[in-house]
Amino acid sequence: MQNEVAIYDLVDNGKTGIVLIVNNVKFEHFNERKGSYKDEKNVKRMWKTLNFDIYKDGETNNLTKTEMETYIRNFAKLPDHKTYGCCVVIVMTHGDEGMLFAVDSKRNKPKTNEKEETGRRENTVAEHQERIVDNNSKNSEFSNVVDVNWITEQFLAKNARHLKGKPKLFFFQACRGNEKDTGVDAAVEHKTDAPVYHHNPVKTANHSDFLIAYSTVGKHVSWRNEIHGTWFIQTIVEVFERLSAYHDVLSMLTEVIRKTQKRSTTDVNGYKMVPEFRSTLTKKLYFQSYFSQHK
Repeated sequence: MQNEVAIYDLVDNGKTGIVLIVNNVKFEHFNERKGSYKDEKNVKRMWKTLNFDIYKDGETNNLTKTEMETYIRNFAKLPDHKTYGCCVVIVMTHGDEGMLFAVDSKRNKPKTNEKEETGRRENTVAEHQERIVDNNSKNSEFSNVVDVNWITEQFLAKNARHLKGKPKLFFFQACRGNEKDTGVDAAVEHKTDAPVYHHNPVKTANHSDFLIAYSTVGKHVSWRNEIHGTWFIQTIVEVFERLSAYHDVLSMLTEVIRKTQKRSTTDVNGYKMVPEFRSTLTKKLYFQSYFSQHK
């Protein structure tokens, strides 16, 4: 009908979907991301509850750059995607603008003024590694990193034919710089992870059906509690488990943003954080639990 909104049909595809979870905790050259195993445990429970399978469960922690790229490339081309309604990629690691760190990532210049901020009452830290500015080369500061755009490109319709027309979700828990949001009027302190249109009903735009969510806005740190895990993943789990039976994914992510931006580090600075997402989804996306309760 004219007033109805299109919805992705995940039920007819058997399982709701399949998720790849990369959790890098222990690094050769950077600080350990304490608390991230808690995130992994909680996020796996959530996706299993939502009728998702976990890809290569138990094999995708603490990966080198080569291993990260191999698992991501193989996951994108997985023939089994034809039996799933949706795919999800979650990467939890250190990072910087446009890049995610592998366990063998390293700084190409000597460290200067590296800080690991730890609060007095809560073990909260930022996920970034103190940035060294090099105006001559955008990414010369770090090596053995994985480019965020490279990851999503693996899942374009031209590269992943079994995912054509299906929703592809990405959640990146990592810093995107070292700026800190002090808030306006607003502690163990939190650590940071530092193409002429032709009508053709057969074709699908390469970049359609994507949802990419970041734990923080560009150039900013992302906060992690060393006991309870990251603010972003904690909030996603809480909101998705509470609301997925009745709300679509974009509505839930808006709630994730609302709840996350209300938090503050518990030191005197009271730093804030706000996630963001961008979407080319072409339909509303509900998980199977929604349909099972609305038959």
